[in-house]
Amino acid sequence: MNRIWTICALCLCCGCQLLTPPDPPLEDPILRPDAYAWLEFDIVQEYEYIDVPRIDCNKIESLLSGSGRCVPVHKAFGKLYECPLESPASRFYFACFSDTELPAVYARFEFEPNAKDIDFSPHLGPCRMAGAGPAAGQPPRYSTDVGFKACLFTDFSTPGKLLDIDNTQIPAGAFIDFTDNPESLEALTTQAATQKFHAPLALVMDARYLSKDERIQAFKDLGAFFKPYRSLNPELHIKPTEAESK
Repeated sequence: MNRIWTICALCLCCGCQLLTPPDPPLEDPILRPDAYAWLEFDIVQEYEYIDVPRIDCNKIESLLSGSGRCVPVHKAFGKLYECPLESPASRFYFACFSDTELPAVYARFEFEPNAKDIDFSPHLGPCRMAGAGPAAGQPPRYSTDVGFKACLFTDFSTPGKLLDIDNTQIPAGAFIDFTDNPESLEALTTQAATQKFHAPLALVMDARYLSKDERIQAFKDLGAFFKPYRSLNPELHIKPTEAESK
């Protein structure tokens, strides 16, 4: 009798194993270049009865957070969304600053420290180096000055530029941030001639200090600004957004 009960118990256990599905695979934590979130940035709207463009910050933040890969983080200058990216990229940060109808976009693609020969020019055009303060090997401009080194995109529709904020020049618009790069400004200028750069670096779109019209253009340029990351994997065939196809 005991033997019969043992056989029945074994059959019951085997049956449970057959009926219980295996655990699902772990969710990919990386926002890949072909993720849908990059393709849905229709965020500048002209309302039917009032000719006023409005920026839908909630939509873009919802797309990023809805991807399941991005989380809100707090930096010294405000709340951003942080997303892990595919190598050789590392992290993406996005924010809409200000509560006005024309908020300012801040987007930042950071790359792995050992990334080499990164070329943004096929999508964003050439850039020119600029720098000031300790980061550029120059005296500090004020007591807490870190300085900057940046390559300003000259032919992009939201070009990089130097703005005088509180009597201190800072980069704005579209640029490559080399502030944490140990290379000298002269060495980076040599790299700029070839448009192939070595990390550490970050690709930045910063519209916080731009004019009203420039802020609108910066939002319209997000699709093109994302192209360098979306093109990292040549095997991906991504359908262009409506704005990009025009």
